[in-house]
Amino acid sequence: MKSTPEDCFFGEKSLISGCTTMNMKLLLNDPRWESLIKLSLPYQDSRRDSGHAETVTSWAVVLMEEYKAISEDASVDKEVLLIAAFLHDIGWSQISEEARLRLFDSDLSASEEDTLRLAHEKQGVELAGKLMGMVGYSKKLIDSVCTLILGHDTREGFLSVEDGILQDADKLWMVTDAGFSADLMRRGLSSSVWAGILRTRFLKDDIFYLPVSRKRALRRLLRLGQGRSVLPPGGDESPRVLICHYRVGWTDGVSLEIEKRQAVLEEMGFRVALLGGPGSTGADYVIPALDFDTDEARNISRSAFGGESDFENEEELSEAVLNLSDRVEAGVRAAFSDWDPDFILLHNIFSHGRHIAAARAFTRALEDFNRPALTTHHDFYWERDDFKNPANQWVEGFLAKYVPPVIPGMRHAVINSLAARNLLSRTGIDAMIFPDTLDFSVEPWVQDDYNNQLLKDFDLSSDDIFILQATRIVRRKGIELIPPIISKLNTPEYLRQLIGKRLYNGKFVTEKSKFVFLLAGYAELEAETYRQDFIREMESLGVPYRFLRTRIAAERATQEEGKIYSLFDTYPHADLVSYPSIYEGWGNQFIEAVFARCPVIVYEYPVYKSDIKPKGYQVVSLGDSALLGEKNLYTLSEDIITRVCDEVIGWLLSEETPCRLEENFELAKSNNSYDYLRELMRRSMAHCEGCENL
Repeated sequence: MKSTPEDCFFGEKSLISGCTTMNMKLLLNDPRWESLIKLSLPYQDSRRDSGHAETVTSWAVVLMEEYKAISEDASVDKEVLLIAAFLHDIGWSQISEEARLRLFDSDLSASEEDTLRLAHEKQGVELAGKLMGMVGYSKKLIDSVCTLILGHDTREGFLSVEDGILQDADKLWMVTDAGFSADLMRRGLSSSVWAGILRTRFLKDDIFYLPVSRKRALRRLLRLGQGRSVLPPGGDESPRVLICHYRVGWTDGVSLEIEKRQAVLEEMGFRVALLGGPGSTGADYVIPALDFDTDEARNISRSAFGGESDFENEEELSEAVLNLSDRVEAGVRAAFSDWDPDFILLHNIFSHGRHIAAARAFTRALEDFNRPALTTHHDFYWERDDFKNPANQWVEGFLAKYVPPVIPGMRHAVINSLAARNLLSRTGIDAMIFPDTLDFSVEPWVQDDYNNQLLKDFDLSSDDIFILQATRIVRRKGIELIPPIISKLNTPEYLRQLIGKRLYNGKFVTEKSKFVFLLAGYAELEAETYRQDFIREMESLGVPYRFLRTRIAAERATQEEGKIYSLFDTYPHADLVSYPSIYEGWGNQFIEAVFARCPVIVYEYPVYKSDIKPKGYQVVSLGDSALLGEKNLYTLSEDIITRVCDEVIGWLLSEETPCRLEENFELAKSNNSYDYLRELMRRSMAHCEGCENL
């Protein structure tokens, strides 16, 4: 990663500028070719189109290689093609300048244009034959080259592969920086108008020989029409997307959804870069001031929402917010300028209460940058107890303007129907709904040669029955609801129902077996007190548990301390998955448990009841009546705990469990797969001009 001013750090995807066309002399290993280049230079680029010959030849090389890659009959006469490409327009040098420039007059008739173009082709044939003869090319080769030159502008259809590639390469000159600028200067048109004219022309069925040529042309027009530059021939002109969040590459729900969107977008043909704060894994742009876990950001958040404040008054708080916002904005602008995205995705930037300064920073940058965007609100500040109450009128006004903002060209999305209705009633913003998704086409998560040592690494026995909590450790996850259930399951009353029997997944229960709570997620800094509270609760109940976080990451890796497992490596070892969240925006780990074909213990939080339960999933329900008890920990009634334990035993032993889990899997596959995500992404990007051609 190379460093720039401290506002932002650029990664490997940072664009490299200054590329030019290919070295012509190296394209053919023949001294006659180098001599021909030198002889032809006085006759090249005579229509105020400097670089035309080299650019068209470079495109011919690119298209030839692409044709070979996709065609079973990949025979192309490279020598004929490249010589014709380099010499195709030298005939214009033999036409008067007045006639050459007449070609671009708006009142030029079609017949006059055909006459001029045919004249330059005939002059080109004569001159090309002469120059090729001077350096010693055979008559047969000269005739083949001249056949392509004569008619390359006026011929209907294509004589051969070489002719088709030459004609395509000639047209692609118009969608290079030099070619597009030359046309603007000669025609006196704006970028958007000329791009529109070319777009209409390029969409005609018979205009290009190769489909890839049309695709390249339309992609490049998207940028050129906006007054932006494009890469040289052969450069990757795929539309670029920048995904922005406070952090990327973690195992929290938002990071996982970003990873899924990146995978789908890249599959759709986009180039994707990631922007996040420090601590991100795999970020292409890192903005230090985007971190919401610094003392500065936490103090602002606490003060803005009625907590203990270090600020004397509103003025001090507003000054701190604007100062932090300006630093974030500088980094955002630097990343926008470097990546130059065609489309921008933002996650929780405009909805969270933990870094309100970032909302202003991104708003100001987006308003100036003027690119289509989609902002996804995974959860809103007004949905969280910590952020429900703005501290003063200045904060209220700030939130009304920036959290979330209304920006031309930016669409909004939420992840559940309750949030969509709430957002509409509060702000008038009509948002799309993007539920959490998963790639159901991948192979099932299983125990393999890599993860089969996971239990041993954490000093766990394979005889035990594991209940997995895969979420982060924060108060709203309601994790404290599970230990009393495990404590009861570990009593003789329940264990003796299992001893000597096989579970639904084939595990054999012995007299040494017990229920163990596995916690795979990490604890946020502000949740450390909560974590310690429910640890004491587990220990007071005698519940066996393991924190796996020290060896869990978004992806597998090997470090000095040994293997690092992915979050998905934990599921094959789980016999049940707990999902006791009091509040969720949707339910990433719920879908993961369904994909892993594990029974799920679920607390019926509001979004589960509104968006998930109606689909018909079969689960062990904790109900929806948990009460807040001592130390702000939630509790369930003894009756509910007993019912849940009875149902857990039933799920573990029932012969019908595999069928029920398969039914859950098919429900999720129908409603939460990548196929659905692709369709949502296409719909959400409908306002991105040119993206529809991918």
